[in-house]
Amino acid sequence: MFAGGGGACMMIGYSVGASVMGITLDKLEIDLEAGLDLRGFLEVDPEAPIGFKEVKYTIRVKGNGTKEQYEKLHEAVIKTSPNRATIANAITIVSELVIED
Repeated sequence: MFAGGGGACMMIGYSVGASVMGITLDKLEIDLEAGLDLRGFLEVDPEAPIGFKEVKYTIRVKGNGTKEQYEKLHEAVIKTSPNRATIANAITIVSELVIED
């Protein structure tokens, strides 16, 4: 969920935020890394964790912005990314199963 959607969400935040700040981006890359223990997902090991325990990402940016502008942009993206917030903060998940004939 976060690996694809989270990266894309932050890319949009950086692109839009940079534009609003008057920064022209020459390069924007987000590398994500997350380990998933498939033993839990596949029920091979009941003690194995299900889901990601940690997500790491590195953002590489290049353009005509200053270090201070990029830091301000980074803080804004971290603060406002919906996908990042969904993973970083506890949320309530409501599930419903509908079986139709």
